[in-house]
Amino acid sequence: MRILLSILFFLCAHSVIFAQDAMTTSTPAPTSVRDSVSQFNSWYTIQGNTKIAKDYSLFHDIQVRRNGFLEDEQQNMFRLGLQRSLSKKHSIMMGYAYVDTAQYGKQPVVHAFNEHRSFLQFLTKQKLGDHQALFHRYRLEQRSLQDQKDLNGDRIYQNRIRYMLRFNVPLISSGPLPISLNLYDEVFINFGEAVKFNLLDQNRLGFNFNFKVSKNFSLEFGYMLQTLIKGKLSDQNLQPMEQNHTMTVALITDLSLID
Repeated sequence: MRILLSILFFLCAHSVIFAQDAMTTSTPAPTSVRDSVSQFNSWYTIQGNTKIAKDYSLFHDIQVRRNGFLEDEQQNMFRLGLQRSLSKKHSIMMGYAYVDTAQYGKQPVVHAFNEHRSFLQFLTKQKLGDHQALFHRYRLEQRSLQDQKDLNGDRIYQNRIRYMLRFNVPLISSGPLPISLNLYDEVFINFGEAVKFNLLDQNRLGFNFNFKVSKNFSLEFGYMLQTLIKGKLSDQNLQPMEQNHTMTVALITDLSLID
């Protein structure tokens, strides 16, 4: 049953990607040509929640993203949020993120830039049988891209909505080291007047293995294919796109400041 659900999940995820690609090919001008590159990245993360009251917790997310294993800087990100549990299956969050992007890889940006981002989030959990679960995450972001200009020379402000579908499958539930598998796909869609060329911003399809090393800490190791569609930064007909094969490593925390 677990294998069947896993196969169905990936079939659905791939169909979503193909539908998105068909949608985005109509967004640029008819003469635009997709300029795609493939490269390897690695992302290192410390992420988790700290309970501060009965229904409230602080969320932290610190990421160091590298082009290659550790060779070149790609991005650094710090995200902080306040989460409120509405029930055992639903929660909401509001927060802020700071992102610093470098000139990396085969398609470097014109110059490095940073971003200030606010966000609202809704998370819901759906049980499948006795053990498996589906998680739906909806996130609305307001992005202010510093030192970035559009074709008119104006600073870029963007709205973006993200939807993640994550499927959790316990592999080993008992013993000293419980292990589970996460399969996920996340779609990023830009909207608003500032969007000229890339309605679909990116897609992330991947998996990771979660090793619960203690009550409060877990380690995750996985792979993600990030398809990143960039806005045109000149009047040329080329629209850059990255296919990033990404190794992911994360320390997940689950802490509490109350009894």
